[in-house]
Amino acid sequence: LPGETVPNDCNTCTCVAGTWSCTELQCVARCEALGDPHYITFDRKYYDFMGKCSYYLLQHSNYTVAAENVPCDGSISENMGFSIFALPTMPSCTKSVTITVGDVVIKLKQGKEVTVNGKDEPLPILLKQAYIREASSIFVQVELFDGVEVWWDGITRVYIDVPPELKGKT
Repeated sequence: LPGETVPNDCNTCTCVAGTWSCTELQCVARCEALGDPHYITFDRKYYDFMGKCSYYLLQHSNYTVAAENVPCDGSISENMGFSIFALPTMPSCTKSVTITVGDVVIKLKQGKEVTVNGKDEPLPILLKQAYIREASSIFVQVELFDGVEVWWDGITRVYIDVPPELKGKT
């Protein structure tokens, strides 16, 4: 229908005289690790991977973001007594997310607990390298100095958003 608008990623397309005319904004890119874990890369490729180790979700010349995967054991919790020697067929879950910026190590743990260089810290936390806050009742957000955002639900979900200027450079 003429004048109809539809969303297209971060842009809007409008039907004008039978032709779609779309805005051309540069959109953020997102990578995701969800559940047991399912991965979606910045270029929107989907993977299911049951590895039980730490894996980089993002590598940049100034920082890294890694997820620590452990065997799922019903409910993910520091108190569950996870063993890295569990059966190889058990699904894995993301236990924590580690963001390393220079000599600063930010660890996002179960229950939305946060450590900076190994020390438990209450939120919000303002560092030279990042701002860490409880963004909602669900997510802790870490915003790095260049606009990269890491979202952690304190259980098994992590999202990383990179601004358009970093697309293809992570």
